[in-house]
Formats: sequence, structure tokens, C-alpha cells
Amino acid sequence: MTEVDTFRKKGLRLTEDIDEIFQKNFYPGPPEKNRHHMFAVHQFDKAHAVMLYEQGLITKDVATKILQSLLEIEKNGVEKGRLDLGGSTHTGELYITKKFGEDIGGRLHIGRSSGDLDAVSRTMTLREKIITIMEENVNLRKALLDLAEKHVDTILPTYSFHQPAQVTTFAHYLISWVFAAERDFQRLSELYKRVNVSPAGAAIGTGSDFPLNRERVAELLGYDSVSKNTRDAIFNFDTMLEAASVFAIIGNNLARLAEDLELMTTAEFNMISIADRYCTTSSIMPQKKNPKSLECIRGIGGLSIGHLTAAFSITKTASDTIEPHELVPWELWTAIDDLLVGIKIMRGIISTLKVNKESMSENVKKTWVLASDLAGTIVKEKGLPFRTAHRIVAIMVRKAIEEGIKPQEITSEILDRAALECIGQPLKISQKTLKNTMDPWEAVKRRKMTGAPAPEEVIKQIEDSKNELKKNEELITTLKNRIRESERKLTEAINNIVRPLEVARD
Repeated sequence: MTEVDTFRKKGLRLTEDIDEIFQKNFYPGPPEKNRHHMFAVHQFDKAHAVMLYEQGLITKDVATKILQSLLEIEKNGVEKGRLDLGGSTHTGELYITKKFGEDIGGRLHIGRSSGDLDAVSRTMTLREKIITIMEENVNLRKALLDLAEKHVDTILPTYSFHQPAQVTTFAHYLISWVFAAERDFQRLSELYKRVNVSPAGAAIGTGSDFPLNRERVAELLGYDSVSKNTRDAIFNFDTMLEAASVFAIIGNNLARLAEDLELMTTAEFNMISIADRYCTTSSIMPQKKNPKSLECIRGIGGLSIGHLTAAFSITKTASDTIEPHELVPWELWTAIDDLLVGIKIMRGIISTLKVNKESMSENVKKTWVLASDLAGTIVKEKGLPFRTAHRIVAIMVRKAIEEGIKPQEITSEILDRAALECIGQPLKISQKTLKNTMDPWEAVKRRKMTGAPAPEEVIKQIEDSKNELKKNEELITTLKNRIRESERKLTEAINNIVRPLEVARD
């Protein structure tokens, strides 16, 4: 049984020791749940101690002993050191008190509450994880773009209702997922701005009558600003819900891509093959190569929605409840850990994907994906309304299927028979025009509007996406540098307090 925080022991407000099962599972909770925030809590302890000294609320001797104790905890790693002490947010105070007594350790908590300890650890941990997801998002987009560049001229049928629809290229398809991932990055970037607001000094919602310098603590912890209202600083759960929402959207995008790819791997589609390292086989059917990794990614997408639902359910309580402090991060951390696994696996799948160009092309040629193009040609050549042209082609396709005529075998005579049935007169479109219309590659090249699959347009999309990647990488570097700079400032502030006193004693 881990040691309980000194202020929660029996004989003070409470008359009994905390229940062992309750302590093990909820207070301070399982180590795997608490490990996420140990570093953030530790940094906050140090920054708060520095600020207390600078504000004249503790002496230099007290500040030095507090900071030296916190540095001792770091010797075998902050996470291990804090978890070995019990894993609660107050392990720093507990260690200092055991070492120097309450006259020293009991001063660390001036102006603080578990509320802002939880809020600080939650936001600091979340911002680090957002940056990590940003990095993996960029890596996945690079893999998608690398693959797209190789398949600008690879013909691919599009589908709706899982039925052949129109014609595009595999590159155009892949870039559509790049743009979805770009929006994911934008959502992460906006989320980061709202997360990186310091709640430190808000205590449990009313702040403190001690002259705390909230801005100084925010600076030492790498926050961009300080929350404008001390109650909102603690009970701001909508930002946590926003985070869960963003993660669910990312998970859903991954799951949709995974389902597409899984369909493409089937013998019926036979368009792609994923590397064996991302597959399993059957215990009874020796021929099987199961794309299990894609199913796992789809599962992660489903779980991310579950975490979002749980987060909303937990926070749908009285506005001053503390319950979400304990449970929302658990859902968020699990969602993030799962999401990172899903993104990394998807990047690996895309990076090693084998594309069956011939099969993709054959799936275009054997289906009626150019029927819309033919209707368009009728409009351009004969000036008929599109709906009339649509009806003519619909009749032609029906007749061709009934007569066993393949799309590439269509003739002007067959088209004229359909026109006679529909409008009472032939169209007399030349066989040369018809052949050009029914050529898949020519159909792709004709689609030149902004964002379309024509080669020159796809190349523009790739270049635009590469430029956006550079901007995003620069943003990630900026965010990481800001945090590193705050860590440097905190180290410098600690050294200015601790080292002079050590020199004087020597």
C-alpha cells in the first residue's frame, strides 16, 4: 500500500485510514494512469517554489531545501521517482516533509490546491501529447505524398455504394487523405492554443490572497498565457471535450482510410497488397493473408468515439464537481496512446504498400465508370440537356449489359439505338469521338479544374501539400523550442537560488 498524503491521514479531519482497494485503484490510482502527469507535476512544484521565493513568501533557505529535494527525486528519472513515492500529485511535498519536516515541506503548498495541480498536470501533459500527434500526422502525410508522387498516372475507379462510379488516379485518391490529415493538423494547432493557457495559481477556483505571481509560473512552465478567470481555469472541461473530439475525428479518418485499403486488398478488388509484417494468417486456412493491422486501426477509430462519449458523460455533471479531474484525463491519455499507435502503423502500411497498377486499370476498363463522360460528350457535341443525355446513356448501358457488350466495345451504332429509343433520332457521334471519350487516361486528363485528377492539377496539389508540410514542421519546432526555453529559464531560476547558497556554505 502506497503512502497516503500527510494531510489525508486519519486523526485530522478523517477518523480512518483510506481504504486499500480505494487507494490502489483511485487515490492516487494505478501507476499506469498516473505516469502521464508525473513530469508536469514535478515541473510545477519547482516553478511554484521559485515563484514563492521570488515573491518573498518563503526564505532562501527554505526554497533551497525544497528545490534540492525536488532535484534529488529526479536522479533516477522523474516518473520513477514520483511513482516510487506513491504517485499522487503531492509526492513532492511528501518527500520534502519526510526529509526536512513540515516546517519546510509544508510551505510548498502555499496558495495551491489539488485543483490547480491537476489542471496544470493535465494541460502540460496534453500539450506534449498534441505535439507528438502533430509530428506523427506530418510523418503520415509525407508517406502519403511519397506514394502519390509515384502514381500520378495510375488509373483508378472511384466508387459510391461500393459500386464503380467514375475515373480518377491513385495519386488523386491518396492526396484526398493528405488534405483530411492537414485539417486534422489544423484542429490540433487550434486545440493547442486553448490547452496552453496556465491555470496555475487558481487554487480550487478562487485563487489566493497570497501575492502569487501567476504570470511568472506560466513563463517557467512554457504556457503562452494565464487563464483570465480562476474558476474557469479549474472547471474548464470544454477544452478537454474539444481534445477528445479532435482525437475522435482523427481516429475516424484513420478508420475510414483503413477500411478503404482493406477492401482494395481483397481478391475481388486486387488493387493493393500490404507488407506481410502488417498481416496475420489463419490457424485453419493456410492460404490466408489477413490485413489484421487495418482492422486494428478501424478498432482504434471506434474506441476513440467511445472515449469521446465517455468524456461527455463524465463531464455532464454539476458545474463544480471534481469528478472530471480524475476521469477525463484517463479517457484522453488512453485515446491518445491508441491514436499514436494507429497513426504509426498506418504510416508503415502506406510506406511499404505494393500497388497493382494493372489491376486498377483493368477495374476501370471492365466497368461503366466513363458513362458520365459519355453523357457529357453528348451535351457538348449535340447541345442536348444533360438530363436527356443521361437518359440516353442509361438506356445504352442497360442494353449493353443485356447483350454482353463491354464498355470498351461500345460503338456509335449501339449509342444510336439507345438515342432512338429515348428521343426518336440517332446522335451520329463519330467513332473517333466515342473512342476518345471512353479512354480512361484521356478522361483523367480532361479533368483540369482546380482540385481535379488531371496530372498537372495533381502535381499542384502535391506541391501545395508539401509547402503546408514545411509550415507545419516549422510550427512544431517553434512549439517545442518554447517549451525548451521555459525549461531553461526554470533551470536558471533554480540555479540562482540553490548554487549561491551552496557556495556560501562551502
